[in-house]
Amino acid sequence: MNGLSVEALIGKTVKEVLPGLFSMIEPYLLRALQGEEIADVEITPLARAGGESGKTRLLFYQPAFDEAGEVIGISISVTDITERKRIENALRESEDEHRQMVELSPHIPYVLDSHGNCIAISSRWVQLTGLSKEQTFAGGWVNAIHAEDWQHTVQSIRNAVKTRNSIDMKFRVRSVDGNWRWMWSRATPHIAESGEAVRWYGVLEDADEYTKNADSLRAFKEHRIDLDTSPDDMQNCPLRKTVLSAGDEDATACATA
Repeated sequence: MNGLSVEALIGKTVKEVLPGLFSMIEPYLLRALQGEEIADVEITPLARAGGESGKTRLLFYQPAFDEAGEVIGISISVTDITERKRIENALRESEDEHRQMVELSPHIPYVLDSHGNCIAISSRWVQLTGLSKEQTFAGGWVNAIHAEDWQHTVQSIRNAVKTRNSIDMKFRVRSVDGNWRWMWSRATPHIAESGEAVRWYGVLEDADEYTKNADSLRAFKEHRIDLDTSPDDMQNCPLRKTVLSAGDEDATACATA
């Protein structure tokens, strides 16, 4: 910890050997001298001016007893965990960044367990439906689904769990303003080495405008005038009679007849 040889340490106090760390470890030394075993103590001293960042060490304090049960010393195990802490901190920062990106996304990520129960969902779901995460978890999310879509939605998830297939479906969700909005749900299973689907990672996307526009277009196509349906329809088409009267005498005669 300080670069000194064993010979240089003999006869010196802990404070003399580790003056910069003594204030941090003294409380643990005193507890160990009372016979207490202390594990997993992390210490990270401040970096010296102009030097590298302080290293993180993991300490384990083990009191040493004589035959009478009296503490006669302390055995201290020291492990350098600087690299491990660096990786942990980097991972934590990455997770924080990912969480921020998820919260900023207009979509609603969610996670289902192996039985199809919701175990995680973005806070945007709470904002949309008014249901808390606790009310949503397990099967509580179905309380926000339209009655006409409930059975199909639940059955689709059951089928996905049984077949280990992806989820791709649409259903209506009641929003906090009382209106129903179409949502598009897609999820992909995570298959473990055992072959079991242990998780479904999915996302909910607002498909209300798209779905309503598609329905309007479908209705228009179903009711539009089809100029190729039948000769009788053609005879009764106002557009045809207007065009014919412009100059096709034979056709006009036929239309008049």
